[in-house]
Amino acid sequence: MKTEIKEKWVVALRSGAFAQARSRLSDGNGGFCCLGVLCKVIHPGDDPKVHSASDAPTGAKLANGFLDTETLNIAGLIDEEQKTLSGLNDVREWDFARIADWVESNL
Repeated sequence: MKTEIKEKWVVALRSGAFAQARSRLSDGNGGFCCLGVLCKVIHPGDDPKVHSASDAPTGAKLANGFLDTETLNIAGLIDEEQKTLSGLNDVREWDFARIADWVESNL
């Protein structure tokens, strides 16, 4: 993962500025999954509260329920890392602080 983006993402995850949501980039009510927070870091003007690739704004598109290739390339995040992060957020229900720790140690 690209260092500059990783650092901004970790700060955003720990900032308290984002409520946590599960199973989607954004719940439309101000809640984001950890990958939705990453979208906001990379594309602050875009709204990642989308549910399919066809209605997603640039930079917050989904591909098979995950981030688009453009966003992954900008972040330097590979598909397996994305899947792991999704699992930490949605299945294991880790809070953002714990996910930020994982990001720092593993990416």
